[in-house]
Amino acid sequence: MKHDNTHLTLDERKIIQTGIENRSTKVATANTIGKDPTTVAKEIRKHRQLHPRNTANYPNICVYRKSCGNCFSKCERYKEQTCKRRDKSPGACNKCPDSSKCHLDKYFYYAEKANSEYIYNFHDSREGINLTTLERNEIASILVPLVNQGQSIYQILSSHPEIKQSEKCIYNYIDMGVFRNEGLINLSLKECCVKHND
Repeated sequence: MKHDNTHLTLDERKIIQTGIENRSTKVATANTIGKDPTTVAKEIRKHRQLHPRNTANYPNICVYRKSCGNCFSKCERYKEQTCKRRDKSPGACNKCPDSSKCHLDKYFYYAEKANSEYIYNFHDSREGINLTTLERNEIASILVPLVNQGQSIYQILSSHPEIKQSEKCIYNYIDMGVFRNEGLINLSLKECCVKHND
């Protein structure tokens, strides 16, 4: 089958979700929508939603836990269990018959949510914003409260190496209104600087 290079549509993402729910392989799903299997694999991995396991009830899921008397996460042998359905094909846990008794982290793929994320990120890339929605939200969660406390962008970046963007890049994002929904705009920066200097 000849594969096209166009972007995935919502209808194609719905087919991907249906394929996951029907326990189809990524190859079979890809053939259905006329895409390369790697396209389907990347789509699922990029947009699936993590549902963490209950670590209070199941803190240890090491494959060697039954043979080790004192097993903990930092052990050199520590190795978490894998799941063929979750980690290989189809790549997510939608409608898994074993979901209720599974103690692993779960991933779910939702076509509507994946399509919304794609549109948001595509719009951002066209506007010159090289961030995913998740990355934007993580940066905002660090910047906003600290800026409100009067810290400069330089101070924040110096103490938060997990933010990989440069000071100039962050200021450009603020100018473009990337963090406007969180209340971080040029005006708020000026107000905080004034308060900090008083």
